Amino acid sequence: MLRSCAFEALSLVLRWPVSDTQGTSSPKCISINICDYVIEDARTRNKSLIGLFNQISAFEFPARHPRFVFVASLVDGRGQTPLIVEIGPEEGPPSVRVEGGVEWSNPLAVVDLVFDINGIVFTAPGPHFARICTPDGAILGERRFLVNLIPPPQAGRE
Repeated sequence: MLRSCAFEALSLVLRWPVSDTQGTSSPKCISINICDYVIEDARTRNKSLIGLFNQISAFEFPARHPRFVFVASLVDGRGQTPLIVEIGPEEGPPSVRVEGGVEWSNPLAVVDLVFDINGIVFTAPGPHFARICTPDGAILGERRFLVNLIPPPQAGRE
């Protein structure tokens, strides 16, 4: 199932499987990656993560990053599971917060959530996080990354 949500200067695509199973459970996050692109094979649904990164560099702040893809893999879920994805600085409130959910048809399934975020704004350099959590605040998984301030290129130097 494909759901789209629009925000100011931000577009987001959520890919979550849906079923009719009832009940709830907290799934386990087995991986979180951040990258430039995700290519999904139409036949196998296997994903290729392109341009994995651990830091973002900018000449000035606030800085707009053109594309930020958050990928989380979850297991051991049952029934309807509400989830929240947050991205932001370690200190202070998240810059991006998206609420949604997964309906699990099989607790043995591995569910890959892909969030394609365009135009995310970073207001300051420093450590940042990308996390997935439950509505009660329990963090299922978190990926930290660094946002750096770098000097602009000087004329005549590359």
